[in-house]
Amino acid sequence: MEKRMIKFGNSSLALIVPKKWVERNGLTPSDSVNVLENSNGDLVISSREEPVKEREELIGSDIGIDAVKRLVGLHYMFGTTKLRLYFREGIGKTMEHGINDMVKEECPGFEIISHSDDDVVIEDFNNVRDVDLWKILSRIRLIIGQEFDDVRKNDVKALQDSENLVNRFYMLGVRRLNTLGTEDSTRYFVLFQMLEMISDNLCLMCRDGAFGNVGMLAKLEEQFNLCFSGLDGNSDAVRKAIAIRDAIFDSAHSLRIDKLRMHAVQEITNEISRISEFGLYLKPRHP
Repeated sequence: MEKRMIKFGNSSLALIVPKKWVERNGLTPSDSVNVLENSNGDLVISSREEPVKEREELIGSDIGIDAVKRLVGLHYMFGTTKLRLYFREGIGKTMEHGINDMVKEECPGFEIISHSDDDVVIEDFNNVRDVDLWKILSRIRLIIGQEFDDVRKNDVKALQDSENLVNRFYMLGVRRLNTLGTEDSTRYFVLFQMLEMISDNLCLMCRDGAFGNVGMLAKLEEQFNLCFSGLDGNSDAVRKAIAIRDAIFDSAHSLRIDKLRMHAVQEITNEISRISEFGLYLKPRHP
């Protein structure tokens, strides 16, 4: 239904909500409602808070630290707000430090609020409603732009730090999508995945020493910058990005690059092309 805005005070506008909606949700003049701006820029009014998701996991001695860290990551991405990990045989220092590092490095908003000899309690202190998907996407783009420079300088530590940041924003974005999905959820999820894969492969390029092909790196960086114009619907940028991908594949046999690095290059150029093409069909809405 269409509602007309009315002036409220000196500079604000107000909206009258339907009486039937108020009655159906049992609201009175003193009650609060939640107002969320979704990724389309639309306001969504809800009569109640999102339900708190509390979960408990029993961890046996046969479950290693990597599996526990993945478990924490899954709970984070799927919207758990309070998580208790109970360790049947007690928690060792290695496990404790691993969980601390996981929460600190990859789960923005998660905090360990208590721990003992046999359990760890993690709680969310972030308001996921305030997370802007397009800002996350833009932030990941800037970090990957820095990664190209890190590869050029063979600065492995800076490159790893940048990848860790990409992972943090990826985790936060997926948590936002799983907690408060919108019609754009699938679009953003695929874009986050593609960007995260580009970041991973940029790290592979420096795993065993400097990536010496400066010309190839420059082509990938040019293509990466073009793909976001393609994401905005610029068909000329899409054609240029695809042309760079095709040129890279055509020249692969003549390049003096080992198989691992060549695979990373091909993965990067493929994902960049997919991002640029994505904008022609499923362009995310943004300010």
